[in-house]
Amino acid sequence: MNAWRDIWNSRHPRSVNDLADLIQLNGFDSDGTSFTVDNWIKYVESFQKMIPIQPSDSVFEFGCGCGAFLKPLYDKGHEVGGVDYSEVLISVAKINMVNAEFWLQNANECFGAKKYDIVMSHSVFQYFDSLDFARIVCRNMLEKSSRKVAILDVPNIQLQRESERARSFGQIGNAEKKGLNKVRHLFYEKRWFEQISENEKVDIEIVDQNVDGYINSNFRFNVIMTKP
Repeated sequence: MNAWRDIWNSRHPRSVNDLADLIQLNGFDSDGTSFTVDNWIKYVESFQKMIPIQPSDSVFEFGCGCGAFLKPLYDKGHEVGGVDYSEVLISVAKINMVNAEFWLQNANECFGAKKYDIVMSHSVFQYFDSLDFARIVCRNMLEKSSRKVAILDVPNIQLQRESERARSFGQIGNAEKKGLNKVRHLFYEKRWFEQISENEKVDIEIVDQNVDGYINSNFRFNVIMTKP
């Protein structure tokens, strides 16, 4: 995961107060995966309905980066928090959401006893270096949550060949210019998450992703775990 760490710590904001810049900093700025602010807000709202996130829910994000996913929820009055290993991105998140709780730490480490209603990750699990690491993160997420865990935008191993071909041919944005296509993603079996839910004795729902205008969506799925 060190190669990815270097990539994320090398990103620097043009400004720190614009949602468009937060979207760019979190990596959604290439030609095939770019979002306008309006489309990004709709994108977040689609997941909000799918999970679902209620108006009074608190939300904590693993791998939050600079907080682009959390910012629309924060602006609606949700209590939010997050953890990320990038000092650059966490510093931006703290500037934009001054009343939120942010941790500069690895997601597989223990931190903070406070629980949140919804604990989520978005487009992060592909950056982990092993399934063992991902398993620890899943357990940490379940421990941090009082009700639900949502793991969003997970690469589907059944579509790995198609996904990697799209990346190598430059069909997914300008990843080559950013060096992102030189580092492999980690792909997952849906059954892997089902086994975790069985071991942790939580309910699970897995939904294939289908987001207009987001090419990666063709190769991803979402996991929702609900605690008893």
